[in-house]
Amino acid sequence: MKPLRSEEIEVQNVKLIRIVPDQEGGDASLQARQRSRSGFYRNLPFLIIVVLPTLLAALYYFGIASSRYQSEVKFVVRSPGSAASSELASLVSGSSIVRAGDDAYIAKAYMLSRDAMEQLVEKDGLRAVFDKAGWDFLWRYPGPFRSSDTEGLMKHYLKFVSIAYEQSSGILTLGFQAFEPEDARRMAGALLAHTEVFLNGLNVRAQNDAIKSAVAQVDDGKQRAYDALDKVTAFRNRENVVDPTKSSTGIVDSISRLSLETSNSNARLAELATTTPQSPEIPTLRTRVAALQDQIGKQRQLLGGTTASLAPRIAEYQRLLLEQQFAERSFMSGLASLESARLDAERQRVFLERVTAPDLPDFPAYPYRLASVLGTLAISYGVFRVFKSVFKDVWDHAKK
Repeated sequence: MKPLRSEEIEVQNVKLIRIVPDQEGGDASLQARQRSRSGFYRNLPFLIIVVLPTLLAALYYFGIASSRYQSEVKFVVRSPGSAASSELASLVSGSSIVRAGDDAYIAKAYMLSRDAMEQLVEKDGLRAVFDKAGWDFLWRYPGPFRSSDTEGLMKHYLKFVSIAYEQSSGILTLGFQAFEPEDARRMAGALLAHTEVFLNGLNVRAQNDAIKSAVAQVDDGKQRAYDALDKVTAFRNRENVVDPTKSSTGIVDSISRLSLETSNSNARLAELATTTPQSPEIPTLRTRVAALQDQIGKQRQLLGGTTASLAPRIAEYQRLLLEQQFAERSFMSGLASLESARLDAERQRVFLERVTAPDLPDFPAYPYRLASVLGTLAISYGVFRVFKSVFKDVWDHAKK
């Protein structure tokens, strides 16, 4: 066959017109869209359970959450030591200070009480401190999930206060959070001051009771002393004698003198009876001795032996004196107790000794932004794995 020359070749353009759609191309596009949609639905649980909570947590902690500063103060509760048993011991240890363990627990309970919160609200502007939360709806008061009554305020207050007690050393650590460093330090110092006032107020009733009891003891002792004195006076008026014991002393002296004269007379009588038995002085001496002995007997009867003697009156008088002395000592003891109670009432019974002053924080202590977001991610992923495992088991069981 003879080959054609180049000038004999005519180039013709051929255009293909699609009469029927390309089935293979349409199927490929449809399958791609189906695979994309299937992949989205397959990853939807992961997006909802893991990605969405993590994004919300990141949005809250890095965009909405307000920084909270915490001021800490360490302190111990002290009270004066017990009274010394002697003046020397009082000089040595009467002013000693001891740790008050029970008061430490009371201080902790008060700081976490509604009374302490109300003191901060009325005197230190606690509500204004809470209002500085900004856009942080979880820490604002009143928040969307908390009422604006006192109970809601109390729950919100407990989120800002923390206190720990170390029993071995007796040190309490108070932490107070606020949205500004100065507010945190001011609230911590104010709460400490209110607690000190409260602890000392607890002793007011006991001190008042002690003073009241001491006053009653003084009045009772004074009345008893007056009654005893009246009895002694009535006895003296009735017996016409100031002091029966002194009268008995005179009688005893008289008996002693009469006994001495009797002895001398008996000696003289014996001498005359020996030397001059016929002396006319002998009857006189015998009469004198008899008179002296009779007088001694009468004087002894004045001392005792009859109801009219001095012995019963002396016993009654001494009993009255004993009652008077006891009443006077009771009265003096009551006065001492009253003075001691008044001194105790004037002295501060409990005080808080600061180990460290409330500090001014330099950087916010809360929230833990990155750690919180990572924690949300870890928890969400764990929930997703559990959900996926449970769903797979249910699906496999349904297929069987």
